[in-house]
This record gives sequence, C-alpha cells and structure tokens, in this order.
Amino acid sequence: MLVNNVNLRFDFGESPKTLSLRYGEYGGNINVEINGDLRNVDDFSDLISPIGGVHVTIGNFGDCKGVVSLSGTINSLAIGGQELWIDHVCRFYPAGETGKPDLVPVPAFPDMAFSYCDRDEEGLYVHVKNEGTATANSFTTEVEFKWTQPEADSETVNIETSTLLAGDTQRVGPFPIPSLCWDPDCDFTVTIDPEQKISELSEINNSVDGRCLG
Repeated sequence: MLVNNVNLRFDFGESPKTLSLRYGEYGGNINVEINGDLRNVDDFSDLISPIGGVHVTIGNFGDCKGVVSLSGTINSLAIGGQELWIDHVCRFYPAGETGKPDLVPVPAFPDMAFSYCDRDEEGLYVHVKNEGTATANSFTTEVEFKWTQPEADSETVNIETSTLLAGDTQRVGPFPIPSLCWDPDCDFTVTIDPEQKISELSEINNSVDGRCLG
C-alpha cells in the first residue's frame, strides 16, 4: 500500500496485544500515532519507544526497508508519511489462541441490564457477539425458559446459526415464549454452544441468566 501525504487509521474492532508491519520509506517524514500519542520523525529508526504505552521495535532490512513490531495494548493506530509503502500488517496471537472464536451473549440494549430483553409477538431474541479472533461456524444458541406458576417447570428452545465473523454481533431468534411463561415470574437462561462443540478462547462466558420486564 502506497501512503503518500496521508495518514491511515486502523480499526481492528478490538485491542490487539501484538502487531507488526513491513515498510519501505523513500522520502519525507514519518507519522506514527499509537493510543493518541503522535510522533513525527524523519525515519522509523528515529522513533523512541514506548509510544502510547506500547513498546516499539524497529528492524532494518536495508535499502530503506524494515519492519515495525508493536507489543502492548493497541487501542488505536495511525501511520502515514511521504513516499511510504507498508505491507503485511499482521497480528500475532499467544500460543494456543490463534484463530479461535469466543461467543458471548450480550445485552440487547447496552445501556440497560441484560434483563431488559429484546422480544416481540414472535418471541425472544438473543444478541450474540463473537469476541474472538476467528469466525464461528455452525453453533447453537439455547434458551431455557423457567417459570413457577402454576407449577415449576421449564422449556428449552435451540436455534442453529451458520456463521458469525470475529467482532460481529448477531440477533438470533425468535425463540417462542411458552404460553405459561408470564412476567414477572418467567426467567430464562441463554447458553451459547451448550454442548461445547466449538473450541473457543474462553468456555466460561457462554451463559447468562435474564428476565423480561414490563
């Protein structure tokens, strides 16, 4: 990618811990901004670590080419210059974590508690986010409805989802609400991938309890 008199800002959808990119610098100055900390220098070799709390290492390949390696929590990254080429912008993962999804049930309305659910006349909808580093393929979302009146009982509904890209959120449903399930006596438990068929970054954040209010 040729970067000439512009800055490129990267949105990773998360905060990677390690990152590298290769460069070729053939004239003019270099702008690097990490986590809001801006540096303007003649060459990458003039950068002084850390930048924005991130450790920066420069490797020189000769002929004005090299590699920039970042280590730390990278919330934001912008880079630019004149007659600058960059390539191979790569994130590196800790051992055993490469290419794994992480499926998490999230609130339907982020500014409210999970109990304030998303529903209509068709049933309940669950919002699932993939907080991992790879696409989740063919996973099940399970909702168990539980009520105490007229007697304690429960009913489980499962819905299969084909794919969910890393960083994306999907509205799954509707899960038909049982006729005996009345507020405020009806609770539910959402579990993503209940049989743990998918290998995830974490297996302990797949389930949450909720209640539809109002």
